[in-house]
Amino acid sequence: MHFSRAALSMISGPIRLATPGEVALPEIIIVDSSVIVTDVFQVNMLIRASTVLVIHDGDDVSRLLRQQVIDRFFGTRSQSASSLADVAEKLLIHEHVESALDYPGSGESTVTPEKTMPKKIALVTSNGAGMGHLTRLLGIARKITTGVEVRFISLSQAVPVVAAQGFSYEYIASRGDMGCTPSEWNRYAAERFTHAFADFEPDVIVFDGTWPYAGFMSALKTTQAKKVWSRRGMWKSAVTDKSIKMSSSAFDLIVEPGEYAASFDEGVTPGYSDAVRVAPITVLDETECLSRADARTELGIGQVERAVLITLGAGNINAIDSTVRTLIGSIRAQPEPWTIFLTKAPIAVSDQTFDGVREIAEYPLARVARAFDYAVSASGYNSYHEWVQLRLPTLWLPNTSTSTDDQIARGRYASHVGAGLCLVEPSEEEIDLAISELSEHETRKRMRQVMAETSFVNGAAVVAELLEEMAG
Repeated sequence: MHFSRAALSMISGPIRLATPGEVALPEIIIVDSSVIVTDVFQVNMLIRASTVLVIHDGDDVSRLLRQQVIDRFFGTRSQSASSLADVAEKLLIHEHVESALDYPGSGESTVTPEKTMPKKIALVTSNGAGMGHLTRLLGIARKITTGVEVRFISLSQAVPVVAAQGFSYEYIASRGDMGCTPSEWNRYAAERFTHAFADFEPDVIVFDGTWPYAGFMSALKTTQAKKVWSRRGMWKSAVTDKSIKMSSSAFDLIVEPGEYAASFDEGVTPGYSDAVRVAPITVLDETECLSRADARTELGIGQVERAVLITLGAGNINAIDSTVRTLIGSIRAQPEPWTIFLTKAPIAVSDQTFDGVREIAEYPLARVARAFDYAVSASGYNSYHEWVQLRLPTLWLPNTSTSTDDQIARGRYASHVGAGLCLVEPSEEEIDLAISELSEHETRKRMRQVMAETSFVNGAAVVAELLEEMAG
C-alpha cells in the first residue's frame, strides 16, 4: 500500500504494529517518488518495527532522501550538503534490522500470555583510534546474564562485529567520518542518541570513552535510565581533567578498567577517587582461548613451525606500512625460517598486502593467540592486556598518535619488568636488534615467566554484575 505524505509525517516515535495480545505480520510500505519523507527517523522507526521499506524510482527518491537528511540536521548550506551527501545516505542503511521472517502464515490473531519485559542495558562507545572501546564493552556484554537485553550504540565503523556475538547494534557516524563541524555533529548526535534511547528504552546506559560528547550528554537528559561511565585510565600527561570535571556529575557510577602498567600511569585519573576500579578487562577469559596445539591446527600452522604475529592496531591514525615492511625484512633475515601473520582491523584504512605474509582476520584475536611464538604489537589497552594474560612475548610499538591513550607508558612498563621489549618510533637498526632478541627461545621463555607471575582475573564479570544490579 502507499503511505501518504500526511501518514508518514505522523510517525514520531516507535511504532506498534500489533495491539496487546496480537502478533503482527510484517508490513510492506511502498514509497514512490510522490512521497516526501520529512524526517529520516520516520524511516528508521519503520525499519525497527520490522517493516520492510521498498523505495521505487530509486535514483530520484534516494537523492531526495539524502538531501532531506542533510537539510534536517545541517541546514541548507551547499558546502555542508556537498561534503555530507554520501554519509547521509549511509544513515539509512547502517541500522541493525531484526529478522521479520517468523510470523503466523494464516494472518489470524494469536493471543499470547503477557510477558515480563526484560531488563535492558545500552552500551555506548566512542569511535576512538581503533576498536578498544568497542572490544572492552563487548567483554563486559559477554558476562551479562541471559535474560538481560543488551544493545550496542556505537560511533565505531567496526560495530557489526558484535552481531557475531549475538548482540544487536546501532551505528551513529562520528564527526570525523562525517567531516562536519563540532556544533553540527553534536546537534545531529543529540537527535540520534535521543531517538536510540527512546526506541530501546534502556534501564542502564554505559558510555566507554574519555570524553562524553555534548550531543550524547544532551540525550542523557531525556531518559530516566541509570548512567555509567567506563573511564579508562592511562591518559597522556598533557591531557587535562576537563572532561572529568565537566561530565562526572552526570553519571550514577564511574568504573575504571584496571591497568597492568598502573604504576607507570602519569595521567590525571589516579588523582581521582570517584571511580570503582576493577581488574583489567579482556574480551575473553584465559580459559576461553584455544591451546597452542588447537590454535595452530585451526590456523594451519605446524606444531614445530616458528610463527610470529604482527598486529599494529587500527591503521587509521598513523602510517604503518613502512614499519610493517621493515619488520618483515628483519624477521626474514633471521637464521631460522619464520611464518609471518599480519592482522588487518575491520576499520583499517590501508589495503597494502605483502608477498608471503599470511593475513589473519580472527576476532577476537586472543582466541588463537597462543598459536604464536611472539608478537609485534601496538600497546593499546585490549591487545596489551590480552597478550599479558596469555603470556605472549611481545615487541611493543606504541601508537604515538592517539589523542589520550598513553601507549608509550604501557610499552615501557612491560620492558621495565622484563615482560617484553618496547621501541618508540624506532629506526631500522633498532627493529633488527629487537627481532633478533625475540627470535631467541631463552628470551621468550624469560618473558613468559615474568608474565606468569602477574596473571589477573578478567574484570569484565565484576562490571557486568554491577550493571545488572543497577538495572534492577
